Formats: sequence, structure tokens, C-alpha cells
Amino acid sequence: MNDFLRRGRGLSFHEFELALKPRNELEVISCMTLFHRDRSVAEQTAWRNSMDGVYEMVLAKACPDVHKGFLQIHLNLIIRKN
Repeated sequence: MNDFLRRGRGLSFHEFELALKPRNELEVISCMTLFHRDRSVAEQTAWRNSMDGVYEMVLAKACPDVHKGFLQIHLNLIIRKN
């Protein structure tokens, strides 16, 4: 159970909602982690077989309306300012 306690994350999409606006209104333009992963089949396979990949899949099922960029270990996101 300790594997699911923050896992070193300093913040999540909840803090973005508090500071900016509701998550369904945040327009995520890009996520560096997803960009790099999508460029390589080897990266995709390694991610799928890692604990981080399993953790992301569990979070995606728990919060299906959250952009996958918010489910990464590092939040390297570009969010459009409106």
C-alpha cells in the first residue's frame, strides 16, 4: 500500500485546479514525458513493464477525465493560458 503514497510527487492536478481552474477546463497542449515515450516503441514497452507504467494505468482508471500528462512522475506540461 505504501507504493501509492505520493511516490515522491510534490503536487498533482488538484493543485492546478486550486490555482488555475477546474481540470476539465485546463487545456494541456503537450507533455514532455508522453512526447518522448510516443516517439519510441522501445520506450513504450519499457514503460508498460515498469512500476511507473502500472501506477499510471491505475491512476488513469481512477481518474479517466484527467489528462495523462498529470499522471506522470514529473509534470512537464504546457498548458494553454486563456
